[in-house]
Amino acid sequence: MRRRGHLGEFEILLVVALVIGGVGLLVGAWRLVAREPVTVAVEGAPVLAGLAPGVHADPAGPVRVVVEDPTGPQLAWEALRTAPGFALIVFTLVMLLLVVRSARRGDPFSDANIRRLALTGWVLLVGSAVAFGLELVAVTQLSQSVSASGGGATYSFLWAFSSLGFLAVAEVLRRGRALQADLAGVV
Repeated sequence: MRRRGHLGEFEILLVVALVIGGVGLLVGAWRLVAREPVTVAVEGAPVLAGLAPGVHADPAGPVRVVVEDPTGPQLAWEALRTAPGFALIVFTLVMLLLVVRSARRGDPFSDANIRRLALTGWVLLVGSAVAFGLELVAVTQLSQSVSASGGGATYSFLWAFSSLGFLAVAEVLRRGRALQADLAGVV
């Protein structure tokens, strides 16, 4: 008895996620064009007015400040801070959608799907490092535009682990495909 798969539901969820991502992109772009306030993380303990007695900023952690009327360069740094991570997410969703569509319509173990999964893994591995570097530069420049103490960024190892997962699945499928070809040659 053949069990019904859920590839159709996964495809719908991926399309919905891409639509939500598109809406998020439009909203983010509109916020930049409309010059809406930008939140900036500043390292150190800046002087904050209006705090209750006994309350102070943590000198070890960042303090978030809001730039009410951001300049053009501040908006550009804000865009550079968020765009690379967003691009990685959209790329991953598109590649997963292509894999799921291909699996629904034909051979889920096709060479094209294996290449897509491996490409996704490598793009996430290299792209996350590049995105971190760009984010670090953008956050530093953005923070220095509002305070002398600057700011920083943290690398999310979730990207690296995700990339390793994609690469592992691609390798498993590649080996399964090779075994399938060997068995076809024997029979």
